[in-house]
Amino acid sequence: MTAPRGGWARAAAGLAAFAAIAILRRGRATEIHMAAARTGRRPAARGRVEARRLPGPKRVLGLAVLAAFAAILLAILTAFAPEAAGAGWRAGFLVAGSAPIGATALLLIAQLSGGGWRAPLEPLARSLPLLLAAAVPLIVAQAFIQPPAHLGIYMATPAFAVRTVAALAIWAVLGWLAAARRLGTLGAAIGLLAHGVLVSVLAYDWMLGGSPGQPYSAIGMALAAQQIVVATACACLASFGDRLTLEDLSKLMIGGCLGLTYLLFIDWLIVWYGNLPPRVDFYLARMAGGWNALPLAALALGLLAPIAAKTFLSGTTAIRVAGGCALAGVLIADIWLVGPRGCAPAVTAAALLSTTLIAALLALVLTGMRRGAMARTDAV
Repeated sequence: MTAPRGGWARAAAGLAAFAAIAILRRGRATEIHMAAARTGRRPAARGRVEARRLPGPKRVLGLAVLAAFAAILLAILTAFAPEAAGAGWRAGFLVAGSAPIGATALLLIAQLSGGGWRAPLEPLARSLPLLLAAAVPLIVAQAFIQPPAHLGIYMATPAFAVRTVAALAIWAVLGWLAAARRLGTLGAAIGLLAHGVLVSVLAYDWMLGGSPGQPYSAIGMALAAQQIVVATACACLASFGDRLTLEDLSKLMIGGCLGLTYLLFIDWLIVWYGNLPPRVDFYLARMAGGWNALPLAALALGLLAPIAAKTFLSGTTAIRVAGGCALAGVLIADIWLVGPRGCAPAVTAAALLSTTLIAALLALVLTGMRRGAMARTDAV
C-alpha cells in the first residue's frame, strides 16, 4: 500500500520559480536605490506596515457576531444537507487556510531572496495554529467518504488525520519562526523544501479528498499556487503594507493566478480531449447540474477581473479590487473542484459560510496580535 504519487518535484520547482522572480525584483529594488543616490532623492520606505488605526471594539464585536452567525447557519445546513456541508467546508478550508500557509511560503522565499514583502505577511503566518481547529470538521467530513479499495489504508480517517495535523503543526512552526525572523538562509531553504513536500501530499488529501483515487499529477503545484494567490490577495485587500510593497504583492498575485489557471485548465484539456476513460468521469460530474458555469465564473473573477482592475483603476483601489476578485475566483474554483457532493447551491452556501467563519476567526486573531504588538511598542 503506497500513497498516491504526486508532483512534489513540480511544487518545489514552482516555488523555486517564485524565488527566482523575487531575486529579480530584488535587483530592481537595488537599481531604484542606486538611482535615488544619484539624484539625491530618498526612495520610499519598503517592508513596513503603514500605521493604521486598530479596529475598535465595535468592529471586533462585529467580527465575533459574524463568526457566530456563520457558525449557526452552517450548523443548520449541516443538519439538512450534511454531504453538501462537508464539501463546502472543504472548499472554505482550502481558501481560508491558504492565506497563512501561503504567507509562510512567501516569508521563506523572502528570507532567501531578500524580498521586501515580509511585514505585511508576518501576521498572517502567525495565525496558522488556528487551522488546527479548522481542520477538525474536515477530518470528520472525510470519514464519510468511501475511498477505493487500493487506497483503503492510506485514505482511512486516522491516517488522513495524522497527515493533516502533522503538516499543519510543521507549517505552524515554520510560520512562527519565519515571522519572528529566526530562520537563516539554510533554515529557510530547508523549510521551503519541507513546504514543497507537504503541499504536494496534502493537496491530494484536501483538494481531491472528495474524489480519492483521481489521478492529477499537478495538484500539488496547483495548491502551492493557490496559497500564494490567497496570501497576497488578503494582503492586497486589507492594504497591509506600503504602496510599493502592495504593488509587488499584487503582481505576484496575478502571476499566481495565471499559474493556477494554467494548472487547472491543462489537466481538463488533456483528459477531455484525450478521452481518458479512467479520469473523464471526474469532469463529467462537474459539467452538469449548474456546475459547468463555475469554471467560467472563476476565470472571469479570479484572473480577468484582477488584470482589468490593475489596468483601468489606480492606486490602492486597484490593488484592493484585484485582491477581492482573486479571492472570489479562487473560492469558486475550489467549490467546483471539491464538488459535486450535493446540489450546487447548498455546496456554494456551505463554502461561503465556512470561508466567512474561518476568515472572521483569523481576523479576530490578527486583531489580537496587532493590539498586543502595539501595547508592547507603547510600553517600550
